[in-house]
Amino acid sequence: QHQALATGRLAIVRGKAGYELVPAAVAAKISERDAGVVVVLNDSQQQEGVDDMYSDYKVPDDLMW
Repeated sequence: QHQALATGRLAIVRGKAGYELVPAAVAAKISERDAGVVVVLNDSQQQEGVDDMYSDYKVPDDLMW
């Protein structure tokens, strides 16, 4: 769930009885009606660039730790 929240696949919304985890598509629809109800909805496009920080560095095949 943590990974899904971080990558934008899940969102946290505030309901009458507390907080709920919902899919990002559902949170987007809820946000259209009342944006104040959506507590956390991370942008999935923004997260893709984070993993590419070391893509320019080649790892040698004979690397020993």
